[in-house]
Amino acid sequence: MPILIIYATTAMLLLALLPLPYDFYTILRLVAFIVFFWAAYISYKNEAQILPWAFGLLVVLFNPIIPIHLSREVWIPIDLGAALFIFMNRKSLVVNQ
Repeated sequence: MPILIIYATTAMLLLALLPLPYDFYTILRLVAFIVFFWAAYISYKNEAQILPWAFGLLVVLFNPIIPIHLSREVWIPIDLGAALFIFMNRKSLVVNQ
């Protein structure tokens, strides 16, 4: 996965902490779903034990097809935790370029 995608997703997740229009959160849900799915796949291919499951949980949380509706107070720590999680695991996700 290109490092720029990880940084962009992290930035979007951190921007989600601000009160923004609903359309931003809809786009974030789609972007995060795709990136976390990709991260789960890479982690699985790298034979990681826990990372594919953790990213899989994030895939379910950010699923745009059957969305999980939570209050803003619940989404704030989820967005922050997801941003930190993908940022902290960026080295295991970056493809050698």
